[in-house]
Amino acid sequence: MNASGISLWRQVGETLLQEIDQGVLSPGERLPTDADLAARFQVNRHTVRRALAHLQNEGLLRVERGRGTFIVEDVLDYRLGARTRFSENLHSSGRTPHRTLISAIEQPSTEAVAEQLLLSVGDPVAVVRLLGDADGSPVSLGTNYFPLGRLPDILAAFARQTSITKALKIVGVSNYRRRITRIGARRPVADEARLLKMASNQPVLETESVDVDEDDQPIIYSRTSFRSDRIQFYVET
Repeated sequence: MNASGISLWRQVGETLLQEIDQGVLSPGERLPTDADLAARFQVNRHTVRRALAHLQNEGLLRVERGRGTFIVEDVLDYRLGARTRFSENLHSSGRTPHRTLISAIEQPSTEAVAEQLLLSVGDPVAVVRLLGDADGSPVSLGTNYFPLGRLPDILAAFARQTSITKALKIVGVSNYRRRITRIGARRPVADEARLLKMASNQPVLETESVDVDEDDQPIIYSRTSFRSDRIQFYVET
């Protein structure tokens, strides 16, 4: 590579940037290794790493520990409102949604969960963890609590299907709405970073929400982590 008055690392970065802009490198694609890039550009690995660090700081690349460096995917608009639904949000952005059931268990409610679901501490709840994908790439990880006294068959419903809306229909809840959503940001714990395939120093956006049925009874308390590089929220008013 010819320096021609421009730092070598900048030339490497600008070439990769052009390939991203032209679609040669696609969103979500993993870059070649540092060694392969160094061989391609005929520079040393330090030069490549400096170029990649610059593109990462510009928000164009993300590094997943143990997996490599990837082109950042497009940010998805995610609507928060009274009828917030994961699949509908992704379909409206032209993405294909998918959910994977991580776990579904029964346990006594903690004080925090009982308060949100209007239960007594220790009352049984179903705890359902769901990993949400957009076009095959993880974007959310939710822990959802359901009151088993009101929805005794909800665990069996999730054994048949991973859509919250469809699982609720199976147990007789055909309509529900979001009563409240709180939004915050924090670093992911190790399990979240692994499942969401993200760097541990990259923040997640976390929503804490309560959904109620037509009788205004709480039926879901959820804490959901979203990848901050993939999701931006907008609120309906």
